[in-house]
Amino acid sequence: MKSLAKCGVQERAALLVAQDALSDALIAGQLAIDRRTLTRWRKLPEFQAQVERRRRVWRHEREARGVATLKAGFTSLDSRWQDLWEIVLERAASPEMQNVPGGRTGLLYGRRKSFRNAGKVCEVTNYYLDVKLLGEFRALEVQAAKQSGQWGLPLENPDGSNPAASCSHCCPLSGKREQAAQLAAEDELSDAEIAECCRIDRRTLSRWRWQSKFRGRIEEYRERRRQACDSYGISAKWRRLKALDDRVRGFNRIIVERGASPEMRKAPGGRTGLLRRLQKVLRVGSRRCIVVSEFPFDCALVREYREHLIQVAKELGQVQEERRANRPWAIRNARRAEREGPAIRIIMPDPTSASTSEASIRASSSRRVGLAPLGGVSRASANGQRPLESERKPP
Repeated sequence: MKSLAKCGVQERAALLVAQDALSDALIAGQLAIDRRTLTRWRKLPEFQAQVERRRRVWRHEREARGVATLKAGFTSLDSRWQDLWEIVLERAASPEMQNVPGGRTGLLYGRRKSFRNAGKVCEVTNYYLDVKLLGEFRALEVQAAKQSGQWGLPLENPDGSNPAASCSHCCPLSGKREQAAQLAAEDELSDAEIAECCRIDRRTLSRWRWQSKFRGRIEEYRERRRQACDSYGISAKWRRLKALDDRVRGFNRIIVERGASPEMRKAPGGRTGLLRRLQKVLRVGSRRCIVVSEFPFDCALVREYREHLIQVAKELGQVQEERRANRPWAIRNARRAEREGPAIRIIMPDPTSASTSEASIRASSSRRVGLAPLGGVSRASANGQRPLESERKPP
């Protein structure tokens, strides 16, 4: 019975040591054993094997929970992404969009306006690019790319190598380092929050980040998360790039079909396809209306074209996103001084003194006009230093 109880205590001790959340003194206190006993167990090969087995199981369980949470998030994103594509396909297949320039792409929508003309009800339909739909497309794809850790990474390496091949055989780290590496790979918490979860100092985490083994472990966890999530539609990088390419092809088709339409040939610049037809209803008299066509520049189409190309470049890591750093107050003050010029202090004479020398008169006159007198500024005050007592009062 004592041997069985001892084995149970050793199993619990191996679990607590593998988690690496408590010190040896706290572990010994929870198990009601001496600290020297725990130190002696740590030297036994069978106890070390138990700790390593527990650590491996705990690491896999935590990784599986993270991947399951990530897949649940991707399921929601992919369902919304597929719903948007259903809208595009149904619009492209609708009969009313077949004769519209660019209507078969599914990226346009019609807005009808009814009016009365000589007692009859008439309708006018204008077609616009669905900017809100395209913005939702791009937002979902950016969110999926950042959650999977694929944002800013190339589609494949030029030499065909795996970016995580160098770190796939990294030696296991301690419990706290493994937990910190997993949290850093998930990229959902800040360094302060990761340090608090792992019960370490933030400076310790910053020091770990400079170690090659720790960085390799982070890259290994990120690669495993990417491989686990490649089965979902929006989580695959090539699917997102293909979707962006299909929409860019749709923009090109809209431009080509607009330029070839008969109504656009009458407008100056209409053959470029960058103009859109806008029909307006003008009232003439009390009961009569006429329809006038205008051809404004399609800013929405050109803007979405540009935003899609920028997103493709950012997705592949070809464009670095600019981040505005918070500059300290000293740098801001120095730059303001460079713009406005150096501030010169003027030392005025003592008002209690009855002497009125030429220097004091020049200083007072320069204060009124805002100029620095030649003889009223000492060398120390011009350099930004505190003037001497003898320099404060005129001789």
